[in-house]
Amino acid sequence: MLDKLIIVNSLWRDYKKIIESTPNYDNAKKILDLNTDLLKASNDVVNAVITESKGVTQSDTDILEDDSYGEEDEELKNIINISGRQRMLSQRLGLYYYANQPALKDKNSEQMLRNVYNEIDGAMTI
Repeated sequence: MLDKLIIVNSLWRDYKKIIESTPNYDNAKKILDLNTDLLKASNDVVNAVITESKGVTQSDTDILEDDSYGEEDEELKNIINISGRQRMLSQRLGLYYYANQPALKDKNSEQMLRNVYNEIDGAMTI
């Protein structure tokens, strides 16, 4: 998981430099490109945490004699995962809505906006 955190940290430093620089068309395009990479890398970290937490609960069954919280724990993890995905998709929706403005629009902007809208619509109904 450490390697995934290093990737996120590196992407975040690059992303932050662009955000803190003087706004212009080229930087806006870079933000759009890096945003998706940063979100994917962040999601990889979340998935690694989930995987490791499942491994811990499975391997530590001798220590955890009281198993009454297992089902509630899984439900809580599922709720946290869904809400995190909804938050991420909401951020992407806002980003691509902004990117769909005439000054930044390119051939993929409208399709990306539709894709994110459909993903968030599906995530809200789960």
